[in-house]
Amino acid sequence: MLRICLAVLLVLPAAFAQRITLVREGKSAYSILTAKIPSPSERRAAEELQRFLAEMSGARLPIVSAPSRGPLILLGAAPAAQYLGIRVPLDKLGPEGFLLKIAGRHLIVAGSPLRGTLYGVYTLLDQLGCRWFTRELSRIPKQPTLRIGPLDETGRPAFEYREPFITEAFDKDWAARNRTNGNSARLDESTGGKIQYYPFVHTFDQLVPPSKYFKDHPEYFSLIDGKRRAERSQLCLTNPEVLRLATATVLEWIRTHPEATIYSVSQNDGDGWCECDNCRRVEREEGGRHSGPILRFVNSVAAQVEKRYPGRLIDTLAYHYSEDPPSQARPRPNVRIRLCPYNLCMAHSYGECEYNQHARRNIEAWSAITRQLYIWHYNANFDHFLLPFPDFDQLAASIRFYQRHGVVGLFMEGAYAPGGGGDGAELRAYLLARHMWDPDLDLEQTIDEFLQGVYPGAAHHMRAYYDLLRAQVRLPPAGRGGHLWIYGFPELSGDYALRAHALLHNAEVDADNDDVRARIRKVRLSLDYFDLISARRCVVRGGVYEPSDWAGLKRKLLAFLDTLHSFGLQQLHEGRPFDWDREQFDKYLKPFPVATLAADTLRLDLAPDLNGRVVRLLDKGTGIGLLRRVDPGERFYPDLGGIAVFVHPDFKAPP
Repeated sequence: MLRICLAVLLVLPAAFAQRITLVREGKSAYSILTAKIPSPSERRAAEELQRFLAEMSGARLPIVSAPSRGPLILLGAAPAAQYLGIRVPLDKLGPEGFLLKIAGRHLIVAGSPLRGTLYGVYTLLDQLGCRWFTRELSRIPKQPTLRIGPLDETGRPAFEYREPFITEAFDKDWAARNRTNGNSARLDESTGGKIQYYPFVHTFDQLVPPSKYFKDHPEYFSLIDGKRRAERSQLCLTNPEVLRLATATVLEWIRTHPEATIYSVSQNDGDGWCECDNCRRVEREEGGRHSGPILRFVNSVAAQVEKRYPGRLIDTLAYHYSEDPPSQARPRPNVRIRLCPYNLCMAHSYGECEYNQHARRNIEAWSAITRQLYIWHYNANFDHFLLPFPDFDQLAASIRFYQRHGVVGLFMEGAYAPGGGGDGAELRAYLLARHMWDPDLDLEQTIDEFLQGVYPGAAHHMRAYYDLLRAQVRLPPAGRGGHLWIYGFPELSGDYALRAHALLHNAEVDADNDDVRARIRKVRLSLDYFDLISARRCVVRGGVYEPSDWAGLKRKLLAFLDTLHSFGLQQLHEGRPFDWDREQFDKYLKPFPVATLAADTLRLDLAPDLNGRVVRLLDKGTGIGLLRRVDPGERFYPDLGGIAVFVHPDFKAPP
């Protein structure tokens, strides 16, 4: 009888089905209807909807598995079909798409039982104004009356794989509510799982371990300068035994790690490609590209995987020496190419900056030969996670660029150290999550809602602070046009620090409470660190090469590490704990005696204790320094610079 009544509602005039009232003055007649046996993520979807509707309105809707006589929120494709006769097009929506629809008095939120229904709930709550800014902070509007409609839409994410690889994005609840699905987030069965890798990257040594095979079979490994090598090497990808062993390893990975959805067959980090006759021949056939032997090898592994395990994916890198695509080979349907454009300016979009043209051409070239392209995008300074890193404009523009060029997955690598705390990490994680779901969102609105939610009372000062930072790299006339790299020291104006300190001081004064002031002080850590690193700059004077007040600076830096520890931070640099910093301060924060050589036109100062490094070379007539200016934020400073000659291998060299 109930099914008949509900079906009648569907033929009522559209005007009566445009808008429904879920809650009126804190009370609701609605129930949340799930399948009799909901999937784990559908169960979570019902509980999350119940929780946040109650938090918004005060009304706690019951969760039921059989329909009541009152109006319903139907969660999942099965209830929609069973009780309303509405078929949800799961084949078109995929594992993460959903339908939001008002049918008479009833509301349908339905998608795949994997993650589709769950994401539909979060999208509905998003439309009601809910936001989850950080693990601790959210915005749940207080509305004793909740009206919805008109509503008849489908939704799905712009990318199948969305991973902000930032410590602040790893929390399970935050990641699920912001609809990310990456390997590093602590997502589980209750959130519909995730895009899970095994192993994650750089797997050649795991596929065919040198420790196991090199002694008896050096021919399995790269021939470099006429000699087979096990260290700083890759595999000989045209050796049939290497293919057999690697394939067997991947099949064993799938058997022992069935929870994974994608398995990495990817080059080791660094150089070391094979130069044997067969590998060189394949490279010539592929237009001279090192990616040619790699992709042919990966395709061969993937073909065997597809026979045994259809639906499982193989991932490989287009990275470093293999960024350029091959001229003949094409990825199989179960292969994902993960292109890693790392050698570019992170301040500007692909269409703005001369340094980014090579990467842009590669993205366009790869996207022309595959519809399964992933991108590994960098969004941190890996020498100094805490230094100012104003890449927000570029991030939003790049995500739109990737979508236009058919990219289907994004791995956005930021400050991922234990304890987190990278510059702007929480804002960056929030921005990435929302824009990877919907690249058409307005960036300025995303930033504003975050600042208003996290810094009440001080949001306008924090907005001015981030605008000042972004102006350092915006192209003229909007800014000063500085560039930004994933290593080294940012290009900031001479008065940046003074102006930024004033803005953060005003923010602390106007903040609503002490909790907000603590968040502002955490932002200030980036600026304090910039000041301290800037003060490390060494000059030649009085026969030594040293920073001003080096002893006082060392004490300040050591005290700063204690401050960072109080905020939970554990690393300033990729893979290096604070003990490394203390060692560097002891090693380099001191005066270094210099020796001077002079000729008629030149004066040369060198520091014997810095490996005889030339630290200053002056034209005596003009007083102009002839060496590259080394920034104090570069790794191993001040043991840098001087005069050197570099021979680059045959891939694109740094600018």
